[in-house]
Amino acid sequence: MKKLFYSFIFACTLFLSLSIVDRAEASVLGTRENPFNAYEKTIFTYQPYSFKTKKEVELQLLELTTGEKANQIVQQEYKYNVLPQSDEQWLFFKYNLKHIKNSKDEQLAATDIIYNNQYTSDFYFSKNYRGIQPISTAIFYGDLKEYDARKVLLYPGAQSYAYAGALLKKSDGYPLFRIRKANGTYYWFSTDPKAFSVRSNAKSSYAYTGKAIQPSITVKTPKTTLKKNVDYTVSYKNNKNVGKATVTIKGKGQYEGITRSFTFIIKPKSPTIITASNSSKYTVTLKWKKVTGAKKYEIYYAHSGSNYYYKFYTTKSTSKKLSYFGRGNTYKFKIRAVYNSEIYNDSQVKSVKITK
Repeated sequence: MKKLFYSFIFACTLFLSLSIVDRAEASVLGTRENPFNAYEKTIFTYQPYSFKTKKEVELQLLELTTGEKANQIVQQEYKYNVLPQSDEQWLFFKYNLKHIKNSKDEQLAATDIIYNNQYTSDFYFSKNYRGIQPISTAIFYGDLKEYDARKVLLYPGAQSYAYAGALLKKSDGYPLFRIRKANGTYYWFSTDPKAFSVRSNAKSSYAYTGKAIQPSITVKTPKTTLKKNVDYTVSYKNNKNVGKATVTIKGKGQYEGITRSFTFIIKPKSPTIITASNSSKYTVTLKWKKVTGAKKYEIYYAHSGSNYYYKFYTTKSTSKKLSYFGRGNTYKFKIRAVYNSEIYNDSQVKSVKITK
């Protein structure tokens, strides 16, 4: 009866436990910390909700006009567009928008991408990521009428200019804007003419080596590749020990004031299993080497022939005896070295046949 009871508890654990998943992710181009440069051609998938059809889109900000010239354009297009106060300015955006493809031959509305509405603070953002509600947005009734972002509709394969105007406080500077993705995150774009984008060969995670990890990066504008320590500096934080490392790129000279960053994870080394044996009746003994940076160890197992691993035990020790395995069966074991719920690394697999 005792054996049956423990077998029942063991079986319940199987259904309640989660399979091993590597959830480490690094910040990438197009995130809030490392936005796309809006002046570069950027191809992305537009799908604001999972039930919507995916549309492949190319977007580029060709010109951003401010000051008196922008005021003149806006007033010429429609005399009732709001006149700016002394602390306000019109920003006049000229985009090129291309609807590359979708599976249902549906039209793409420019306003899906370029949200030209004054009653929202969910499109434009300050450099400090504060939502900006436009004081007004421009209406085009003159030469640009057919290219007003409110009116541009594109079937797959078509492209067009699309114009938008937003009246903002001068103190808001050049805004960021964002476009929603189906998973609730966003593509971020910078409209600052000085903006640069950062590309890196950094992986989402690295195993601990005891040495500082410094992935190489490339910093570019639409026209040129910038020079390290001339146009920008690079600094690393927490990039030696196990944990989350940060890379920060700061502009210099004409790029002063522009900052980009991304992160990557340094995981504990993969544990090395020294012993995995059927040491006594219905029992498996596991021993492994201590791992630098691991705060605890989790033991996972799977039945032979299965790749679904289930958490069996958690310990701070480097050995453990596990009981109540079925005689004649073969089991696979892994040891997970854990820093926290997101940062960990797994050992190789060891199989044990229960003969006792």
